[in-house]
Formats: sequence, structure tokens, C-alpha cells
Amino acid sequence: MDTCLKPHVFDTAANAVDSSRKWKHWKRTFVSYTARLANITAADKLAILVNLVDTSVYAYISECTTYADAISKLDEAYIKRVNEVYARYQLSTCRQSIGESLEEYLQKLKVLSTDCNFRDGTAAQPHPLGKSRWGYFKGLL
Repeated sequence: MDTCLKPHVFDTAANAVDSSRKWKHWKRTFVSYTARLANITAADKLAILVNLVDTSVYAYISECTTYADAISKLDEAYIKRVNEVYARYQLSTCRQSIGESLEEYLQKLKVLSTDCNFRDGTAAQPHPLGKSRWGYFKGLL
């Protein structure tokens, strides 16, 4: 069971387009893997982490002496601040492709909307853009 949970070596460059997404996925698989190991200490987790990252990724954590510090450094390097304006632009310009089912299109919209940071508006405090969420979804075929 543990071998099927073992993550692959993490070798994504921090400046890659999808580095944040790949890091979050790899980190989750790593945490799942180490949670299944019996009697593991933080020092053991650090050793396993060092073993499962590429040399270019190791450069970020080479000075770290604790597992928590190493994870913090990697989070700092790989998790980028989301540009909410650009995320909303991508969502508003998304169109359904020819041959794409409605379910596939809705899934694409859900993925794009995760970075938009939508908040519910109230009568006292309406949505900051003055638009409802549904104003973005106009690309149906």
C-alpha cells in the first residue's frame, strides 16, 4: 500500500507556469505518504523530502534543518499570489468549444472560478464589481 502512495521525484521549476498547482499536488501526495508510515519523526520526514526532490528543488531547502522549515521554504518558492483581476478576465472570456459538452464546459468554468475570490453580496454591501456571478458566464454555444 505504501509504495503505491509514494510520490515521484519533484522536479518542477519554481518559475514554471503551473508550478503552484504541481507543488500543491505533490505536497499532498507526500503528506499522505508520510502519514501512512509508522513511527516516523520530523527528522525522518526531512530525510525523505530531501530524497524525493530534484537537485534544482533541493537548492531551496539545502540550509533547512527542520521539516517544517523546509516545507515553509518550498511553499514560499512555489505558491504564487493569484492575480484576481487576470483570473476574472480568464473566466469572463472563456467560451464553450465546439464539440465540448455542457458538463465539460461547466467543469472548466468551476476550475477557472477558483482563483476569482468571489464573495456573496448583500443589500447593504453589494458585489464590488456591481455584477452578479452569472454575468461572467456568457460563452455557451
